[in-house]
Amino acid sequence: MVSPGIIGTKIAETGRVRGELADPDVEEQVYQMYRDAKWGPDRVATAIVRAVEKNRAVVPVAPEAWIMYYGKRFLPGVFSPLFRRAMAKKIGLGP
Repeated sequence: MVSPGIIGTKIAETGRVRGELADPDVEEQVYQMYRDAKWGPDRVATAIVRAVEKNRAVVPVAPEAWIMYYGKRFLPGVFSPLFRRAMAKKIGLGP
């Protein structure tokens, strides 16, 4: 499983935001996160090659992907709700 995190590509601009997040302002914030990303597709490709060489099944790439991986692994009942709340706040949906 490859978990790239937020990688600097145009994927957000070619996709659509649905559900509670379907709002032009929220979409712009999502697009901006991808435009500001520090890692590019080359980093994902390198991580995948290393994972294949080392026979690893899970491939987190960007720092937020590693945080999610370890958080969900060691504190699953705590981390997932906290992360969802933090993301909602970041994009203007929470307190």
